[in-house]
Amino acid sequence: MEVFTTKIRLNDNVCLDDIWNIYQSWITESPHYYISSIDYDGEESFHQKFGEVEIKILNTTVASDTIFALQLINPDKTEIWTTDCIYIEGKNEKRISVTLSCHSSDYKKVLPRIHKPHIIKKLIQSGLCYTKGILPISDTPIYLQEKDTALCAKLMLGMIDTPLPVVYLSVDGFNPNKYSANERFLAQKLSGIAHVLVEPDKHFSKRIKTLTDSKNPYNGYIGIYFSKSLYKEIVSFEDCYVGGILDRTKMSDVIRATVQQALLNHDNTSDYSWSSIQVEYHRKRYESESQNALNAKRECDAFIDAFDTNNNVKDEKIAELQRQLESKNAIIESLKIKSDMQNSISFKSNNICEFYNGELNDLIIHLLSGTYKKSKDNMTTRQKELLDLFLKSNSIVGYGQELIKEIEKALKEKSLPARRTKLEKCGFTVQKGSHDKVYFHDPKYIFTLANSPSEHRGDENMLSDIRKRIDIYRKI
Repeated sequence: MEVFTTKIRLNDNVCLDDIWNIYQSWITESPHYYISSIDYDGEESFHQKFGEVEIKILNTTVASDTIFALQLINPDKTEIWTTDCIYIEGKNEKRISVTLSCHSSDYKKVLPRIHKPHIIKKLIQSGLCYTKGILPISDTPIYLQEKDTALCAKLMLGMIDTPLPVVYLSVDGFNPNKYSANERFLAQKLSGIAHVLVEPDKHFSKRIKTLTDSKNPYNGYIGIYFSKSLYKEIVSFEDCYVGGILDRTKMSDVIRATVQQALLNHDNTSDYSWSSIQVEYHRKRYESESQNALNAKRECDAFIDAFDTNNNVKDEKIAELQRQLESKNAIIESLKIKSDMQNSISFKSNNICEFYNGELNDLIIHLLSGTYKKSKDNMTTRQKELLDLFLKSNSIVGYGQELIKEIEKALKEKSLPARRTKLEKCGFTVQKGSHDKVYFHDPKYIFTLANSPSEHRGDENMLSDIRKRIDIYRKI
C-alpha cells in the first residue's frame, strides 16, 4: 500500500542529467543500500540487482511528455519498501513525483514509522525545486506580510493553483510561542510536501476573515488548503496538550499526518505511476515491433514483386525464343523432307512462304487426288498411270490436319490466358483486347474472338470461319 506521496515542481532549466545525478547520489551515498555505482548507460529499460535491493529504470515518452522513472525496491525483514521517483518533462512544466509503498508479509495493525524519502531533501538542497512565484518550494516557512492578504484569501477560497498543499499557521494570542506549532521545525518536516505560511499578527487575521467571509483559521488553529479546491482541513491543537502544556512536536506530527493522508486519498487519474508508465512503454514497444514487422513485410513484398516482374520478363523472352526455335525447326524439317524426296516433281516456289511444314506438298497432293477421283474416267491411259504412280509414291504430310485439331482445342479452352498460349503455339499472333484479335502468320488472315464465357457458343462458328480461310484439305 502507498504510505507516502508528493509531487514537486522543478525549475524550468532542469534537465534529465540533473535528475540522473540526483538519483545516483541519493542511492550511492545512502548508508542503507550499500550500492557504490549503478551500471545504467541511458537504456530505455534497465534492471539491476544488488543483493536483495533492486533498481529499475524506464526512460521513455508518453504522449508529448518525457519520462525518466526510477524504482528502488528494498526488502527489510517482513516488509518490502518500494520508492517510485518519476520525473516528468512536460510542455508547460517539469516536475517529479515521489511515492513510497510498503508491503508486509505479517499481520500488523501499525506499519513501522514512515520516513520521508531522502531524495526529497536532495532535491531541495540541490536547488532544482521551483523557487519562483509567490510560493517557492523550500525547507523554510513563508512569513506573510500585509501585502499578502489578497493571496491568502484567494488560497482559502480555492482560487489558486499551488504546487503543493498549503499549511496556514494562525496567530494564538494566548500562546507565548505565538503559534501552535514550531514553524521552522514544521517547514523542515514538510519540505517537498507542503508550503508553510505564517500569519504575522491578529490584524492580518481580521482582514483575512473579512475577505473570506470567516473561512480562515484563527486563534492558533491551523488550516490545510489544496490547489484549486474548496476542501480544507482545520487542525485543532486541543488534543495535543500533555500535562497541561501544548506539545508542539506532537502538533507538527498531526499536521504532517493530515497532509499525507489527504494526498494519499487524492486519486488523480492524470498522474503517472510506475505501472501506467510500464504499460505505455510496452505498448510503444509492441507498436514499434509491429511497425518493424510491417515494414519488413513491405520490403519482402516489394522484393517478391520485383523478382516476379523480372521473372515474367525472362519467361516472355524464353517464350519468344521458343517460338523462334519452333519456327526454325519447322523450316529445317521442311528442308529435310524436301531433301529426302526422290523422283519428285520440282516446282518453282521461291516466292511462296509456307505457314507450316509440308503445306504446299499437301495442297498439291490433295488437289491431284481430288482431280484423279473426279476425272479418271475421262483421262487417257497415260494420265491415269502417271497420276496413280505419283499419288502412290507421295503422301500427305498431315501437319495441317493436326494443326486444325489443336486450334479447335484452343478455342474450347475456358481460361483466357490458356487459350492465348495455345493459339500462339499453333502459329497465331494474339492482339489482346476486350475482344482478342488473332492472325495466322499473315495479317490478312485475321480473326476476332470473344473473351467472355457467355460468348463462347460462337467457338464452332469461329472454327468454321478459320477452316474456310486456312484449311488446305477442304473438299473442292
